[in-house]
Amino acid sequence: MISTEDLQYVRGASRRTNSGKSRNSHYEGIKRLEEFCQQVLGHSKEEEIKLMFESQRKQEGRAYRTLDKLVNWMEETRKLRPKTISGYMSVVKGYLRYYDVRIYEEEFRWRVKMPMSYPIPDKLLTKETIQKIIQSKIDPRLRALICLLASSGIRIGEALNLRMRDLELDTSPPIISLAGQITKNGQPREAYLTKESAEMIKNLRRKPDQYIFSFMEGKEPNPNSNQVKVMGIDGYRHYMANKKANQMLGRVTKSLGLDAKIEGHPFHEIHFHTLRKYFCTTVANFVSTEYAHLLLGHKQYMGMYDLTPKEEMRKKYHEKLEKELTIGKVSSNTDDYEELKKKYDTMMTMIKEATTKMEKINPEIQSKKEELTKTEEKIKLLRKEEDDFNDSLMAKIESTLNEEQKKEIEEWYKKEREKGR
Repeated sequence: MISTEDLQYVRGASRRTNSGKSRNSHYEGIKRLEEFCQQVLGHSKEEEIKLMFESQRKQEGRAYRTLDKLVNWMEETRKLRPKTISGYMSVVKGYLRYYDVRIYEEEFRWRVKMPMSYPIPDKLLTKETIQKIIQSKIDPRLRALICLLASSGIRIGEALNLRMRDLELDTSPPIISLAGQITKNGQPREAYLTKESAEMIKNLRRKPDQYIFSFMEGKEPNPNSNQVKVMGIDGYRHYMANKKANQMLGRVTKSLGLDAKIEGHPFHEIHFHTLRKYFCTTVANFVSTEYAHLLLGHKQYMGMYDLTPKEEMRKKYHEKLEKELTIGKVSSNTDDYEELKKKYDTMMTMIKEATTKMEKINPEIQSKKEELTKTEEKIKLLRKEEDDFNDSLMAKIESTLNEEQKKEIEEWYKKEREKGR
């Protein structure tokens, strides 16, 4: 259970970004410090902070020795990646400063040896691979999310924070309005997507205020859990949406035999960020690298973004990129989205016309059926009357015959029946 003091620190430390992810990172970093103190040092983090503070007064440097042991424990015992360790150490240093334990960066770099972090080489994603994924049996939400990321280049965190009101799906091209509160650099921008992606999102049937990709329909988070307390309801929703979306993608790629890992790393070759890189490469190839960075919202290009007319950016996307970024089509000659849409609309018109004709014909058919039923009943009645008449006639004939005549008739009937055999 997170203490009130720690909760207050976490909320204050992530106040600038106000994101659930930032809060959770701070919470996890503090939790790692507590685990280390209990397992390795044999006392609580509060006691260790007191000892660090006393050591600081005596200029003994206990804080740096403890932090170096913490790094070693995370690397050797917890098997955490260098980048993860670096993130947790940033949190721990801030946490210690909050409790008046001074950590000087120059001293820290000299006395605490951080593990080397190497760039992870990504495998370039192809349109054929994306087609294979979205054409398999997958959740419609995941299919729409994959196409959105591949055709817009927005980050997975930005996509999971989108509500239906943030999209204009009937424009050419469809527009995404990204508010500064959900972008990585805090600057608002406009992104675009293909009509193919827009149709997939429409089919999810979200209301204007609903998140497009919640992955938590019908599930209410427990307000008493530590994660909900730390991240808040919206932050926890975003965290769980990210987690579930990654799990779903992992299951799909595994079922298709596309779950290979990057050589020398525990990461899979296909993940959501590779879709952003696919978008960047496609835009750079068909328009320019500069335009790709503008659409991706990279911080160093935002000044240029503000000076570029939106109409010009939309026109470039619609004319030069929309066809190339449409994933579902295999050939631009046979599977063009616009052509398929026209065929679909024509087919739906024909169905509606046929339905209207059937509605007019149905009463006539029903009337004929009723007439036929009445005729059949009349025929049955006539047949019964005929049978009754024949029985009555035969009875009268038999009453006029003597025994010898009856015998002759029976013998004749018998012979006739044998001939029939």
